[in-house]
Formats: sequence, C-alpha cells, structure tokens
Amino acid sequence: MKPNKKSFFQRSTHPYYFRVSEFAHKYAGVRALHYLCHALNEQGYEAWLTDLTPAQCSPWLRTPVLTPEIRAQHEKQGLAPIAVYPESIDGNPLSAPVTARWLLVKPGHDGIATTYQPGELAFYWEPAYVPPGMAADRLQIPIIDRRIFNAEGEPAERKGFCYYAHKYILNYSKTLPGVLNDGICLCQWIPRTPEEIAEILRTTEVLYCYEPSSLSSEALACGCRVAYVDTPYLERCGLQTHIKIKEEDIGKVEIPKTDTAQVQALFDNIENTAWQEIDNFIQKTQTAAAAHAHAHAAQEKTPEYRLQRAIDDFHGNALEEAAKAFSALLDELPDNPLPAAYLAFLCARQGLVEDAGTFIAQALAVDPQRADLPAALGEILIQAGQGAAAIGHLEHALALRPDLFSAYPALAQALTQQGRQDEAFRLLESAAAIPSDAQAAILGLLLEWRTFQGNIDAIVDTCLRQRANPAHQALAGAPPSPGR
Repeated sequence: MKPNKKSFFQRSTHPYYFRVSEFAHKYAGVRALHYLCHALNEQGYEAWLTDLTPAQCSPWLRTPVLTPEIRAQHEKQGLAPIAVYPESIDGNPLSAPVTARWLLVKPGHDGIATTYQPGELAFYWEPAYVPPGMAADRLQIPIIDRRIFNAEGEPAERKGFCYYAHKYILNYSKTLPGVLNDGICLCQWIPRTPEEIAEILRTTEVLYCYEPSSLSSEALACGCRVAYVDTPYLERCGLQTHIKIKEEDIGKVEIPKTDTAQVQALFDNIENTAWQEIDNFIQKTQTAAAAHAHAHAAQEKTPEYRLQRAIDDFHGNALEEAAKAFSALLDELPDNPLPAAYLAFLCARQGLVEDAGTFIAQALAVDPQRADLPAALGEILIQAGQGAAAIGHLEHALALRPDLFSAYPALAQALTQQGRQDEAFRLLESAAAIPSDAQAAILGLLLEWRTFQGNIDAIVDTCLRQRANPAHQALAGAPPSPGR
C-alpha cells in the first residue's frame, strides 16, 4: 500500500530508521527488527539500520546501514524520518519527527521502566503486550527460518527433552535438579549454531519453555512438542498459552503431539497476514510522516523560522548564507531587531566598523532597550581586534543598562587593549562591589590582573572578596566568611 503518488522527479516516501542491535539468531526481537527492515526495502521503501556496521548485519537481508551523510541528505530533501524502536528503547534517541513503537514483549516485564513519547504510533506482537490505555495495531511477521527449522530427516523415535529458561535462571531461580540432569539446556550461555539447535529439536520429544521465546515456534517447525512451565515470571511476561504445566510435572504429564498440518497452517497464516499488517504499518507511518513534512515545509516558509536558521548559520560560520537571509529579513520582520543586529555582527567580524555601527543603530531604533545587542557587538569587535570601536558600543550598552554586569569584563578588556588600564581597574572594582551573577567572573579577572601586576596587597584583598562571594563559596564548599 503506497499512500503517496509516485514521481519521476522526486521521492514520495519517507525513510525508516531502525534502532537495533547487531543481527544474532539467539535474540528473536532483534531478528524481527532486522526482518522488518528487510521487508520494507523489499516493498520498495527505504529502511536503514542505525549505529551498526555492515559486518553486524545479516548477509541474507537488505538492511543497509545509515551514515551521517545519508541522514544529512534526507534532511536537505525535507523528509520526515520514521524511527522504529522496540519496547525496550527509552524515549526517542534518534530525535526522529515520527516514531513507531513495536511491542515485541511486555514492557517492563524485566523490571526496567521505559518512557514513550506522546503521539507515538504503537504496534504489538501479542495483544497482552499492550499497556492499558495505549492504542496499538497488530504487527506479527515470520521470524522462523524454515530453511533451517523443519522436520526433514527426523528419527522414527524421538528421545528425551530439552528446555529453555535463560532469563528465569539468571534472574529468578534454578530449575529442578531433575530438569538440569535429564534435559538438554538450550539457554544462550551454551553457544550453538541455529543448525545445531534445529538438530536437537528434531530429535527430542518435548521442549519446555520457562519464558516466551521463538524457540517454541522453532520447535513446532521441527516437529517437537512444546509446553510452557507455569511460573510467576511467565505471568509477568503476559504470555497466553494453552499448554502449561507445573515444573514438578515435567516428564509426568503427556504433552499433545504436534499436528504437522496444523503447524504448517499456522506458519502459512502468519506469512499471509504479515504482509497485510506490514501494509497497515506502512500506511500509518507514511501518513504521519507526510503530515509532519507538510507542516514542517509550511513552517520553513515563515520569516521567524528562516531567522532562526540564519542565526544557526551565523554560529556555524556559514556567513554568506546568513548574510543573504538577514538582509532579506530586514523588510519582512520590521519589528524585530535581530536581522539588523546580526548584520552588525557580520560586519564586525569582517572589520567593517562603520557598517556595524549603522546596523546596530538600526536594531536599537527598533528596540531601544536591547542593551545586550551593542554589548554583543562590542565583544565581537574585541575579537576582531577593534578595541577602540568596541569601547563605544559597550559603554552604550552599560548606559542603557548599568546592571548588565556581563558587559563589564569585556569593557575592561577593551580599555586595557587601548592602554587605559587604570580605567579598567576602576570599572571592575566598582562592578565587583555590587552582588551579581557575574561577580565571580569579575573578581577572577581582577585577581588575574593583580597577579600580573605583582600587587600583593591588592591580590590579598581580591582573594578575600572572592572568598566572601556567596557564589564562590557554593562552588568551593568554603564556610561562610565572618567578614573582614
């Protein structure tokens, strides 16, 4: 199901980003995510795995790895990536505009709570995995490789049993001694290939599962009977199954024989419905992505959005693009002082002092109270080696707002560059006498300069004042000073 019209000239669908571990047969949830990524690519969509290398992917699947360059290209194209997360991933680490949450097990069954984002699209493997109040659609796909797991070559008579209790043994308890001694353990700490596991399932009579696992389906595919062992952990996992026995009844209760025709019908049904459910997944996620992309495209046309992009360009040193945008925004945002102010900053960086003064005057004509703008211009002029020009703008800023204490160190620096050290000291002394958020920085600069001068008495005086500064005490953990 393709919700968008195809085009010869531009793409009409949005990409999928999967946050998943490397492909490993022993983790059914990981396999499911890799298989879904592969299926989306097979359907003609674009799906990528994140934070992996090609060597960590299955060579049998179409699961390409996302690179920073590809993601940057998607952003440039105005696409809205769809992040696909399992239930165990907290939040939205990929910062994708659209998220799809696939509940492959019951959230929190392992005691670890995860937070989900408002507006997430949710899909579930089993209905029991859906938390109360969450709307979700079914998404179940084939995860049993029938090329490996089948009953071909099974012996005339099966013997013994095997069991799987990986998380149960690690986190809750041990199995009965009889199970440990008589059964074949299929837990993950015993390294086995899928082919070796399939051979065990083809030759043993029963698989006993202490927790939800795709091994149960693999066992059915191999003609092995399956029963779940009733434990409190099984209840926590939310698994609904018809064949449950007590641990002490292992080997004593007859487990119904696997009906080959029913098993085949079960796998056929999963495969047939899977493509329909994937189509539903595609339709819902692509519709949400298209809506976000449309809204974002409309937002990008607003002058306020373009102003923020221009500011980002300025701070990212994309100065030519920023200059063009600010110039265009002068007329579009006549009541906003920032386009003119940033043009002043651009001129200051290039040493165009007079032009910088003209633009900052234009910005202050729009908002005469923005003392921070000439103060910022003064700091940029200092960095550009234009200390004399910086003094005038910093003094203007402090005339507008004498309590703009962050501007005092910059003005003192500009005065010092012009050989006016005494004025700089007096300025800092007066500013240091007034409690402010910038007092620690002012005192620190005074101490640095006094040390350079070698004025011992002044150094001692400044240190004592630093110690008496509440902000300094909080940082240093010093006890309150009783005063001088």
